[in-house]
Amino acid sequence: VLPTVDAEKQGLTDDQVALLRILDAEEPIQVDDLIEATGIPTRRVLSALTMLEIENYVTQHSGKHYTRAVTLSE
Repeated sequence: VLPTVDAEKQGLTDDQVALLRILDAEEPIQVDDLIEATGIPTRRVLSALTMLEIENYVTQHSGKHYTRAVTLSE
């Protein structure tokens, strides 16, 4: 069971929340697909993913693929 994160309490940005909503917990998604799905500019997606990874909210896999490591409470 993944830990639950409250976006407001954790101070997550809109970009971070958008990425967490799209990311799957089991099937890795490639960065380019995240950029396309969110419409967020590349540098902002990469920045948001870096911060989410530092906080252990996402996990990076080979080939710049990511999975969600938490459940987002809405």
